[in-house]
Amino acid sequence: MGKERKREEERQGGRGGEAEQDEQGTSRPNMNEPVRVKEMRARWIGRNDEIQQLLNIFGPRRAHVPPIFVNGHASTGKSAVVQDLLLTLKAPHAFVNCVEATTPSALFEMVLQQLCCSGRRTSSEEEENKLRCNDVSKFVRLFVDNKSLRQTCGDEEGRWILHERKEQEEEETCFLVFDRAERLRNLDPHLLKTLARMNELTSR
Repeated sequence: MGKERKREEERQGGRGGEAEQDEQGTSRPNMNEPVRVKEMRARWIGRNDEIQQLLNIFGPRRAHVPPIFVNGHASTGKSAVVQDLLLTLKAPHAFVNCVEATTPSALFEMVLQQLCCSGRRTSSEEEENKLRCNDVSKFVRLFVDNKSLRQTCGDEEGRWILHERKEQEEEETCFLVFDRAERLRNLDPHLLKTLARMNELTSR
């Protein structure tokens, strides 16, 4: 019975389904959602509605997710909830604090390093050169060109996490999370607009 339920969860994409609502109109989690999602909800008391909204927008694993802007008061757990949810869903993602990205090239390299090398620092000049991006067109090309990136970080620790998966999951949605994204406007007037079109440009 447990194995059958697990297979059904994987078939449905492994994410929470549409929420039910109680008499007050408050969202309640789907009873058939994965246990790990229920445990994640329990960690974030009072954030059930927000978590459900994100799950509804994320959709199935190979969905094209629109750009999402999470807004709210400072120090209320916005970034932490988003990151915890992506980790809970085991969704491929990169998380970048835009305060640390002082140039567009630094931002591009931070994303690629997390996706390509599982977040570890590059260990050779060759790796650094392959991940170095001076413009958005090269960033998109490297993002899509998984073969060269796998060769860049091809050891046991470094791997291209988007493509070390079963063949039927190669098109799985990848999430790019930019904390303090308002700072991107100071780097390049067109950068934020381009990043918002990444799903269109890369089919990821």
